[in-house]
Amino acid sequence: MRQLPMFVVDRTVPGMTEELLAEQQRLLHEAARRVSLAGQSVRYVRCTYIPEEDRCICLFEADNVAAVRRVNETAQVPFRRISAAVEFWEPGAGVPKKKSQ
Repeated sequence: MRQLPMFVVDRTVPGMTEELLAEQQRLLHEAARRVSLAGQSVRYVRCTYIPEEDRCICLFEADNVAAVRRVNETAQVPFRRISAAVEFWEPGAGVPKKKSQ
């Protein structure tokens, strides 16, 4: 299985509750499934919620930023920005090889 590029979606979420966060996650997973079935490789990986900042950081793997944007628009979950990301797992592991897009 090929590894897809990673993208971070930054959201401002004032008034977030556990119930709303769970619903947002369900909507994003479903939208990612639908976008993938339509032919764009995209996977919703996880979300980190930062209550003190009313903020969520969501991680996706996808062919491109357009696929991530389409998932978020399909799910109707607002976002501030989408950015390409590089993830490091081990200290001192070095810079990962650039993935072809």
